[in-house]
Amino acid sequence: MVGSLVGLKVVEVSVGMAGSLAGMLLADQGAEVISLDLYPDDPNIDLAGERLWNRGKNRVQVSLINTTDMSRIKDLCRVSDVLLLAFDNEQLKKHGLTYDKLSTINPRLIVANISGFGSTSSLSNLSNTDGVVHAIAGSLLHPQNGSFRSGPVYVAPKIASYSAAMLCVQGVLSALRVRDISGLGQHVDASLLRGILCYRSFVSATDNADQLPPLAQGGDPRGIRPLFNLCECSDGNWISMAAFTRAFCEEALKVMGLEKLLEDNRFINMPNVFENDEDRYELLNILWNKFKEKPRDEWISRMWEANVPCEPVLSHDEFRYHEQFWSNDLAIEIDDPVVGKMIQPGLLGIFSETPGNIIPAALNSHQSDSLEELIQNWRQNDHNNKIERSGNIQNDYNRGPLTGIKILDFTAFVAGPMCSRLLSDLGADVMKVESFQGDNFHIPALFRAYAVLNRGKRSLVLDRKLEQSDIIFRKLVKEADVVVYNFRLGVEDRLGLDYETLKSINPKIIVCRITAFGPNGPQAYRPGYETSISALSGNYIEQAGVDNPPAQFGAADISSGIAAATNILMALRARDVTGKGQHVDSTMIGAMSYLSGDNFVEFDDMKPRLKVDKGQKRKSALNGLYQTSDGWIFLSVANQQGWLEFVEAINNKYLLASKFNSSINREINSNTLSELLEKEFVKFKTSYWEVQLDKLNIDCVDADVEIEGFMNERQKMFEDNFMIDIPHPYFGSLKEPGPPIIFSDTPLRVDTIEPGLGEHSEEILLEIGLSGAEIEEFLQDGITLRGLPQYSAWEDKK
Repeated sequence: MVGSLVGLKVVEVSVGMAGSLAGMLLADQGAEVISLDLYPDDPNIDLAGERLWNRGKNRVQVSLINTTDMSRIKDLCRVSDVLLLAFDNEQLKKHGLTYDKLSTINPRLIVANISGFGSTSSLSNLSNTDGVVHAIAGSLLHPQNGSFRSGPVYVAPKIASYSAAMLCVQGVLSALRVRDISGLGQHVDASLLRGILCYRSFVSATDNADQLPPLAQGGDPRGIRPLFNLCECSDGNWISMAAFTRAFCEEALKVMGLEKLLEDNRFINMPNVFENDEDRYELLNILWNKFKEKPRDEWISRMWEANVPCEPVLSHDEFRYHEQFWSNDLAIEIDDPVVGKMIQPGLLGIFSETPGNIIPAALNSHQSDSLEELIQNWRQNDHNNKIERSGNIQNDYNRGPLTGIKILDFTAFVAGPMCSRLLSDLGADVMKVESFQGDNFHIPALFRAYAVLNRGKRSLVLDRKLEQSDIIFRKLVKEADVVVYNFRLGVEDRLGLDYETLKSINPKIIVCRITAFGPNGPQAYRPGYETSISALSGNYIEQAGVDNPPAQFGAADISSGIAAATNILMALRARDVTGKGQHVDSTMIGAMSYLSGDNFVEFDDMKPRLKVDKGQKRKSALNGLYQTSDGWIFLSVANQQGWLEFVEAINNKYLLASKFNSSINREINSNTLSELLEKEFVKFKTSYWEVQLDKLNIDCVDADVEIEGFMNERQKMFEDNFMIDIPHPYFGSLKEPGPPIIFSDTPLRVDTIEPGLGEHSEEILLEIGLSGAEIEEFLQDGITLRGLPQYSAWEDKK
């Protein structure tokens, strides 16, 4: 079995990155994906993206207004397993491409939607482009966007499309697990907004927020956590420090000859807690000045010798040639039939049993009459219509489609906990196995983040350094489905977490190892954190804008956690089919190559990539931010028809010039067009432009929106389950992002707060068969801990 999805039949109808990436992920793992192309050229994807995201697919040109084509599409859906839709919701409804309609002709069909705000929410009619969704959600005003000015800034990394694609695939894989047992498909709803919330989830609020230490926010594009930020060196190059822990900070200061700062009471709780901003910036300026004394490579060499995590700031072009990609096959060179030799991201994960396979994108799309043969081929192995749809299956999956899956979570910080949190949200029983010291991320200053990353989990304390813990450990592994950890290479051997050991206890176990750089290569053993991996990825340069110094924009940890969850679900799917467990390597650099998307690829005669302007407003004249007389708008004009309507609305004769009459000419003259439009938009208020352009169905939205207000104060966010209130014994309630995916038949129950250290130790030990007397003995011997609920620590503060 080459991939985990061999034999799966998928129909894709999509425009833009999100749907195309989701289909590619399924194709890479062996699914037979038929992509129905609605346009000769997708206006939302350039040639680089088209050749990347269509790899492994059978593409067919169709028209939704052609009755013969529509009949063929529905015949295809009768014999499909999955219908993947990332297209205008109103058009899909108009043509009957909805779950309600299609489930009557194929009860086993899983219909997966990707849209801006969800296909069933009250905001379903709004745009599904990254920039517009960011603007509406207040994400362009997020304090950690790496802004060089006040006001909203353009977000360059495609975190919305990337995460929506991953969540969609996770939803499909989870729904397949349910279908294997029930025989019934269901509707899976993913959205760009829920994807954004994966990254912006730390804006969660509480009823007693004044009881919490303030969350460190932005204020400087270099970052404001000392030794976890950007620093310019004497040669003008930049280094990104990632000394998140106190131990790393101490080592870094020794390297810099600044160890006396450790004795300064103002900095005693660095790098995360300071009494006031004055102390924080005093330390930041000391460090920034120190870094300017030596060139970048010297600092990196000295820091690496001390095992302090840090990396150089690279561009996308430099990132793709990082040696760890090529040591682990995380980047590949293929022979593409259109562009020739082409570098692309490799497979998302490294699987021991079902590695997957990359097939270059087809030369072109087939004509729609080729669907007849495809339908006949699929129909030969079709059993879909033998099951009638009746009732529901919510009682069997009362927490979601992963109800019954047991996960041993040995992760800490952000990437690993994000992975296991997503699986917990999907219904898995996640047991956070911790040392007596607990997760280093579990400190009051980071409570908001820790709460969101660890909700729904149970905590068990187990000292793996003591031999007596083996009895408990073996019992846990024997009953588990998945083990996941994010230690550096080598640590797993000392803790008995290596795959061979775990496989000898439980042959069906799935083991996911999350590392920064993969298992092979000269830097395999190096640590990696958010700021170091994001710096390598090219995001810091892209987000900063042309001719600006790099700007900190965090995406590596969350992107890596999302990718790891997808990889685990792929492995679970393979086990459901083959009965075999396996080992999976999920890497941070691999996840970032997928987030970089078409920026990661390279081929000869490639068109220069669009770049964010110096003012961090836009990449092109018709996709970005403009100032109005009282605020900011985000404008997105996707195609030629939209341009003609836009020209009519603006009513400026200069827009009729030949240099703007085609998309190519507008791209060539983008700066001139931007200057012209800036003068027009500033004449009137935001509300005026919203009304005028909305009449013509042109995306133009208010971008002067605070994300915390939008998420926590808009009632519709709670009505549509984008945000939820989770009862909390101390804080009254926690306002957090809701379920990451919406399922029609197995809804997710996200209603449990983060655990206290060892809160569930005794409960879990009883479940695996230990007696009360045995548990007491382990407690006395210091093998485990009978902990308290998380909120008890806050009660002590009263």
